[in-house]
Amino acid sequence: MHGTRREKNLDQHTLVFKQFKGVEYRDGIVLTMANDYVYDPQGVPRPFLRVIFTDAEQGTHVFHDCLERLARLNMDIEVLVIHDFIRKKG
Repeated sequence: MHGTRREKNLDQHTLVFKQFKGVEYRDGIVLTMANDYVYDPQGVPRPFLRVIFTDAEQGTHVFHDCLERLARLNMDIEVLVIHDFIRKKG
């Protein structure tokens, strides 16, 4: 989540995770909140979500379901697809 530094509501992460209550893939979600500012050319704050999926996830039910749930937050969403994610061992 980028551009939330100016937000009054410090519980932005709670709003995100509420969208996934009871969803089977919820435990695989990680949220990073960047303590930064994001503005449009007119100087208006424009916080946005950056969602990263792997190639294997793109186009799947999880991919579409996740984006539909996040759309409920009425924020811009940037979607990145990466080649792979390598989990730590152990």
